[in-house]
Amino acid sequence: MKKLFLAFIAFVVCITAMATTKTHNLTISSPDGKLVFTLNYDRNLRYRINYADKELIKWSDIGMQISRNGKAINTQRVLKTSATKTINQTIDAVVYKKSHVKDHYNTTSVTLSGNMMLDIRVYDDGAAWRFRSTSDKQITVENETVDFCFAADYDIWTPYVRSKGSFEKQFKNSFENTYTHEKLSNLDPKRLAFLPIVIDAGNGLKAVIAESDLENYPGMYPI
Repeated sequence: MKKLFLAFIAFVVCITAMATTKTHNLTISSPDGKLVFTLNYDRNLRYRINYADKELIKWSDIGMQISRNGKAINTQRVLKTSATKTINQTIDAVVYKKSHVKDHYNTTSVTLSGNMMLDIRVYDDGAAWRFRSTSDKQITVENETVDFCFAADYDIWTPYVRSKGSFEKQFKNSFENTYTHEKLSNLDPKRLAFLPIVIDAGNGLKAVIAESDLENYPGMYPI
């Protein structure tokens, strides 16, 4: 479900917690209550993710910068938050190892300034979000911010692109490579990577960064 609108994405390790107030926090839990997604909107939009009372991702920035007719539009102000609702349904799978897939999650929508919405879903085994426009007028997506500020220097399996040189040259790739096993702090900032990426958070907990529902839009290249 998570829809990303920009190829260059910041992928960082934050060992030190970021200070924040709890004045404007929106918390959404998974149906089983173990996974907790918290959105903070005191100033800019930020999120964090806990699983089974363990902080997996510390406060990390998200946001979308858009413009209309060359004029920047503010999309960081939260105007309204909707009540959380539960969806529990089954989806028919066409090409998959199962004929049916369980689709069970808690969801809410946040109304942002600039005729934008932020939809959030929290499953028992993952969290997702998507920015979407509610305007019928043409807009230009100038930038999107999404940081993954992990709570510790975890192990990571990264599929770097095979192309070398500038970022522009690295975009020409086949999305095929073996995974490099290293620490988050050893990620190569000069090389693009593609998804999915796997992080080992210890004690049997692994996190996967992925995206879906991309159509006529660039995918994410973590750097």
